[in-house]
Amino acid sequence: MGSLPAAVAYYSAASKNAKEDRTKLPVMILEVLKKENTAIKETTLFEYVTSFKNDNESFAIKEDVLHAAIAIKLGLNLFEIESKDQKVKEDEKNGG
Repeated sequence: MGSLPAAVAYYSAASKNAKEDRTKLPVMILEVLKKENTAIKETTLFEYVTSFKNDNESFAIKEDVLHAAIAIKLGLNLFEIESKDQKVKEDEKNGG
């Protein structure tokens, strides 16, 4: 599956070169996890994925993060995302 802490660190860091703000994804994943497991006290996803104590716990955390990411992706597929240009044109057409 690769290195989960490295992937989380990459997505948690803001980048000037990225087209979109990728830092929102780890925040959303942690929120989904916290709704499922109220025992999670970590404030960032990176803290959570690096808090495991053994291989079994590490595997469970990776699986939980994967399931949360899939749930977010499926949820996002329910909505049509407009581009900023499209929204501006629509607002102008509606007199706003």
